[in-house]
Parts: sequence; structure tokens; C-alpha cells
Amino acid sequence: MLFRSEIYDLFDVSVFLRFINSDIYEEMKNAFANNRLYRERQFIITMPADRIIKDGDKEPILMQGIMDAYYEDDDGIVLIDYKSDIIKSMDELKDKYEIQLDIYKYTLEKLYKKEVKAFIYSTRFGKCIEIS
Repeated sequence: MLFRSEIYDLFDVSVFLRFINSDIYEEMKNAFANNRLYRERQFIITMPADRIIKDGDKEPILMQGIMDAYYEDDDGIVLIDYKSDIIKSMDELKDKYEIQLDIYKYTLEKLYKKEVKAFIYSTRFGKCIEIS
């Protein structure tokens, strides 16, 4: 047994099953099979302050973080960030994390020089929402 039995009681299997039956899981699984899936990637980058701060200036600021997952496909890069927040709607999740995903997206665009599509996967709803 990997975990004590009381840990299993806390785990909602339906969350896991929804994810492994999702389209995004299939895409990630295919990317993994082709060595094109990257998980838990750390980064440090400078970016203009006005990219993330309303009424900010062009002064560069240093950002760092860890991206949950991204993969390469024929159209570019697909970024996935998992969220387990207890929220009322996917739009609420989007509003809350849009700036974070924009930082990740900017980083990948600079690194790969490719188009990046960013998504939040909500474990609560078992769905993805695109962040533009």
C-alpha cells in the first residue's frame, strides 16, 4: 500500500477519473509518449512591469515560478496549470489566475519562439478553460 488507509479515505477518486478521461489527458499522454511533455518546470525571467502591473512602466522585473505542465504539438506549445480551488465558476478561476498564466505564457513564448495556448484545468469541475 502506497498510503495509509486514512489517506485513501480523503482522496476523491472521481476527480482522478474525470482527469484521465479528459481530452487534455489524452493529449498529454501522447506528448509524453513522444518525449514532448514537460512537468514541474522552474523558470526565472525578466519582463516589462507593465505586462503584469496595471499602469506599470517598462522597467524590467524579475519573475520566477514553476509551471505545472506544458507540451509541444504541431501548432506550438500547450500550457496546462492545475487548480483545485473551491470556486463557483470557471470564469472566477480565469479571473483569479489570468496574470499568473500570462507570465508562464510569456516565458514559453520567449523560450520557444512559438505560439502558446494556455489552459487552466479545474479539478473541481473537471474542465479546462483557455486563457488568452
